[in-house]
Amino acid sequence: MGGEADEKAARVRLGSYELRKKGISRFDLRDPYHLAIALTWPQFLAALLTLYLSVNFVFAALYWAGPGSVANVRPHSFADNLFFSIETLATVGYGEMYPATTYGRVVAAIEIVCGLAFTAILTGLTFVRFSRPRAKLVFAANPVVAMHNGKPTLMVRIGNGRPAILADAAAKLNVLLSETTTEGKRFRRAQELRLERTHIPVFPFYWS
Repeated sequence: MGGEADEKAARVRLGSYELRKKGISRFDLRDPYHLAIALTWPQFLAALLTLYLSVNFVFAALYWAGPGSVANVRPHSFADNLFFSIETLATVGYGEMYPATTYGRVVAAIEIVCGLAFTAILTGLTFVRFSRPRAKLVFAANPVVAMHNGKPTLMVRIGNGRPAILADAAAKLNVLLSETTTEGKRFRRAQELRLERTHIPVFPFYWS
């Protein structure tokens, strides 16, 4: 579909098809939770590393801007301030470097709170990403139309991709139809097809 060059759009994959949805953004910063769980694992880890380094660089710059705010830091050493920021954000604190002024203590206190919040949010997002259920079903490459009980029947085979046996499996099959109304307008509607079996108590290997 065409559109303006600066118009917001996102590409959505549906099987082997790629659709372009106009009027929406692929990355919506107003919904950071959905954005975090929708990213792939490499994208999530890269975003996490970028955010972690950015936070540490910001606090290291604050320490560096106040000379003498951290004890035992070499003069004008941004690296020492950065490593102190990493220790403080993780609430580790080895004792060699510590806040030496009121300014340093205030910045360190703010960073400790940010570190606790960062750890809590990261733990929650990681748990959600690991706990998302996945069906892990394997579909046959091609459906088949063959005679069954004297009628041409559409047959689709799915396989259980898990080593364990699935129990109490249920299925629905819908077809997307394109119709023309009496007014001459075309529209699409989904219609559920009647299945020979909509439920099986045990799903060990495959189901046709």
